[in-house]
Amino acid sequence: MGVMQRYVSKELTHFVGGNLREVEDEEQRREEQYKILLKIIEEKCISFPPHRSEKITPGAKYNAITCKHVNRRAKFSSNEMIGPDMICFCDIPIEDISIHISKYSPFGLSFQKSFLIERGANPILYVGRDSAIQGKTNSEFFDEMVEVFNKYCYNAFENPEQFIHRPNECHQIGGFMVDLLSYIKFFDSDKSDDDKENFYMEREWRSPYYIHFEIENIQRIILPNSYSKRFRDDVPEYIGQITFSDGV
Repeated sequence: MGVMQRYVSKELTHFVGGNLREVEDEEQRREEQYKILLKIIEEKCISFPPHRSEKITPGAKYNAITCKHVNRRAKFSSNEMIGPDMICFCDIPIEDISIHISKYSPFGLSFQKSFLIERGANPILYVGRDSAIQGKTNSEFFDEMVEVFNKYCYNAFENPEQFIHRPNECHQIGGFMVDLLSYIKFFDSDKSDDDKENFYMEREWRSPYYIHFEIENIQRIILPNSYSKRFRDDVPEYIGQITFSDGV
């Protein structure tokens, strides 16, 4: 058996209700996050907005339908140019996940990494904004290269009579580039480990597909200790691991 490194995990964790972290009333926030967790388990699916109803083909592991929003007015290095509809996970051992919990949510669930890889999950590439490349920063370099791509390939598709490029090929390349750039995220190296803007510490993985699963596929449930009995009553069919988020 190979040696398992402490800084990676065999499971990937998805935290729910992170968008509710600005709700000041902690009890209300936790109740809403708990409801989201129960809904995910009931539907046996993790989805992204607008959370459309989706039936998966029997025997399939995912439906190959993806959507990405591109704002070409934004700089790529701002992390706001491409808004991919994706399911996010973190590759953090459970013993070291407390910072992530404090940033997002005390409620989550995890799956084996191998299970999620089969459903489109991949780690993202982190790029330091101030890291040097060709006499520039990575921010400057990536922004310039993406601008060149937008100028020639996107314009060739929209105005084919002005370019010698083949618009259909440019469309294909454009789709590939958006897919590729969807797995790149810029970070500031001077942020502390617990800073909400220190994206590097998230060790993020993404899947462009809804994650359909069965109860037995869940590797772990994460929730506050006070919700333990309630969860067992609400989801009696779950017999797997439970980790208390206020105990890690």
